[in-house]
Amino acid sequence: MKKYLLSLLILGLVVAAVMPAGTLYAAPSDEQLEQEVLALRRQIHELRKQIIDKYVAAGKLPAAEAQLRKQRLDERFEWQLKHGFNKDSCSPGKEGKSKGKISKPKLKDLKNQPAD
Repeated sequence: MKKYLLSLLILGLVVAAVMPAGTLYAAPSDEQLEQEVLALRRQIHELRKQIIDKYVAAGKLPAAEAQLRKQRLDERFEWQLKHGFNKDSCSPGKEGKSKGKISKPKLKDLKNQPAD
């Protein structure tokens, strides 16, 4: 019995060593990976909308503003579906030189402003 188990173990190790690793742990195809990532992005989008609903239910956000935020979320998601989700592409409102970043005023500009 021990010889039988030992021979099965050795055979299993030999087969595992001979087989290429790609056949054991095959990576998903690019198409399948893209579909899985898109499904996760859709879940994230829906969760963001649920968070807004929770703030409305808690009284922290007016319903009109929540509707506007959800509309903007939907617009941004649709834009990203059309143009891609990569970080290098500009999203709506970020086409300028600073890519949507607020530039900090320089100290010399602040000193020259009249005091209120």
